[in-house]
Amino acid sequence: MDQALPQPFTNHEPQLIASVSWPKPPSQKHLEAILQSGECTAPLMARARQVREEHFGHRVHLRGIVEISNRCTQNCLYCGIRCSVRGVERYSMSDAEILRRARMLPGLGYNTIVLQGGEDPLFTTDRLEALVSRIIEETGLVVTLSLGAMSFNDYLRLRKAGA
Repeated sequence: MDQALPQPFTNHEPQLIASVSWPKPPSQKHLEAILQSGECTAPLMARARQVREEHFGHRVHLRGIVEISNRCTQNCLYCGIRCSVRGVERYSMSDAEILRRARMLPGLGYNTIVLQGGEDPLFTTDRLEALVSRIIEETGLVVTLSLGAMSFNDYLRLRKAGA
């Protein structure tokens, strides 16, 4: 899609809009040309809807995010829980509290739980592995993790546990 824009552009809008696909969207240059033509917003939106439905359907996946800890050993400048942030009351949830919250989610319509937090040394791979297994066993939820960087072997263990 990086070829030159057809001239006059308006005569080629239908072909260009039909070329919108996933996972290779049109270039920024082509999208700008489509949008600047002024009369193709509705066909472009219709094509986007068609592509979305072809690849993702009409499903909505709800994910219950449980912030299991706001402690972190890292100091990533973009992050609100980085270790250098002062005046924040730090916490690490207990396994019992995490499980209690996980058990609530299916009844609220969630099918996935996201265990999210900083790189907290209290959440060892052994502990996370046991939590993941127990959450799946007790709730049937899909478990996703967002807990910072880990070694390949740690990720592998957590994947084998079901995350």
